[in-house]
Amino acid sequence: MADATTETKPLSLRERQRAEREVLILAEAERLLSAEGYEGLVLDRLADLVGVSKGTLYQHFANKEDLVGAVILQGMARLDALLATQIAAGDRPVAERLGAVLASMIEGDFAWMSTVTGPQKHALADALRDHPGLREAYLRFFDGLCTLIRHGQTGGEFDPAFPAPTAARFLLALVQAQGARTLPGEAPLDKQAAAALAVRFYVRGLRTQPTR
Repeated sequence: MADATTETKPLSLRERQRAEREVLILAEAERLLSAEGYEGLVLDRLADLVGVSKGTLYQHFANKEDLVGAVILQGMARLDALLATQIAAGDRPVAERLGAVLASMIEGDFAWMSTVTGPQKHALADALRDHPGLREAYLRFFDGLCTLIRHGQTGGEFDPAFPAPTAARFLLALVQAQGARTLPGEAPLDKQAAAALAVRFYVRGLRTQPTR
């Protein structure tokens, strides 16, 4: 009987170089998005920073929106991995695990988050409306958040009368709030402090914390 196992054909030198170049392009694009926002991601400048021609960029990504969509998809994959880890960690309280997800989205390695939650989020959403895979990636992550929340409801940590999708939306709204411009009279917070307050607010609300 013939062996049904199919061997993966090794990548050619050209294919490896292309894959490595794409990693560099995405990393630099994500850095620019984090530092300067969507408007700061200028393709001519990006090409110079990566050390390639603008034409080479277009060999990888059809346009700026395609590139930004790829950065977001890459970030969503990291979020999915984080969420899967927290869902599997059944030996810890769900509130603690959900708080870890929220804190990571605000202060962690998700530089693209400031772009999709910032002042330009609506224009960006319109530009990426038809990007393949983004809607599915968002729905997959949203479903994972709902799963973790339902675990907390089943275990008695969270109120089961509170719809899990609504609770998930509230959590995402807290992340989006960190991307908004600082208002007059509002003291700016670093990401770590903002994440800690967001977790506390989401899990405990505005109630006075009991003294021990």
